[in-house]
Amino acid sequence: MICRGEAQLKKDLSLYGARPVTLLCGNEPVLAAAWRRRVLESLQKEGGEIERFDGKALDVDALAEAAQLLPMLGARRILWVEDLDPAALGAKELENLLALLSDFPPESAIVLTLAPGVLEPPKRGKTSLDGKLSAAVKKLTAAADRSGTVACLDKRTGASLHNGLIARCRQAGCELPPAVAEALVARCGDDLGTLQNECDKLCAYAGYARPITAADLAAVCPQAPDGDLYAVAKHLLDRDGSAALREVSQLLAQKTPPAQILANLGMAFCDLARASAARSAGKDAEDLARDLHFRFAWRAQNALRDCRRFDPGRIAAVCAILCEAETRLKTESVDARALLETAVVRSAAALRGAAP
Repeated sequence: MICRGEAQLKKDLSLYGARPVTLLCGNEPVLAAAWRRRVLESLQKEGGEIERFDGKALDVDALAEAAQLLPMLGARRILWVEDLDPAALGAKELENLLALLSDFPPESAIVLTLAPGVLEPPKRGKTSLDGKLSAAVKKLTAAADRSGTVACLDKRTGASLHNGLIARCRQAGCELPPAVAEALVARCGDDLGTLQNECDKLCAYAGYARPITAADLAAVCPQAPDGDLYAVAKHLLDRDGSAALREVSQLLAQKTPPAQILANLGMAFCDLARASAARSAGKDAEDLARDLHFRFAWRAQNALRDCRRFDPGRIAAVCAILCEAETRLKTESVDARALLETAVVRSAAALRGAAP
């Protein structure tokens, strides 16, 4: 059963309870954590202790052994795998995991949560599961679908997001008018964890008694920054050096350290350099993620897509420019802003094929 959203997962749980296999994924970690707790609590009603496995260093053999152990005193064995990236598993480990999920012992249950970033953010009107998936993720979701439930929990938007914030404040004894809820999202962004913290702060400011006003919002909730750390690299890839410089200025105005901006740029173009090498060797995104140890499969997919737009020599030239700038920033007494902006201008020139 594939549940695209909270409503479908809630209905599935109410009708059938927690199934033997549950896979939680999406681009909203707060929702994944909340629903993981609900699924585990549902399983625990039948008794049994939860055994946690680290998905970042998953021992599939140990997981299979734990699943097949007989439970104590009739209680069900409950396994929880946190932050799993199936593309990071070896081919044999993935094969063994799929085999385990396809024939999971009936006296046990397992809940798996994908690591943040394994799935690409969804396009408008779609879910993360509707986007490009690595072969490993496709196989994992298919196995979990056959044996239980796959739930895609993406960021809440629109009325769903506003209503959730209104309900949270109501539980604390405060009314959050719809217009103020909308203004809160506009002011602080759509990150659910941040918004929940801001709701708690607003309720405390209102004394857990009176309605929350726009004046309260202005008094205690900081304006979300407009600069986008990842947009600098995107503008460079679009050959728009002016837009990249404007983004750098915005980030610096938000007190983002120049070293952080440079490091992010360096990471992006190193990904492109590795993707260029993989492409030259006839490798695909799955090979790239596995052989060059990409933590998230979508990064490998995006890098392989974007590197096609440039000659490998131009990407290498940008990597050299950024490496030189980072080295100077860390070892010399320099004007960090001037160094950063110069590196961005030189990188833009290199991508155009001009002398950097």
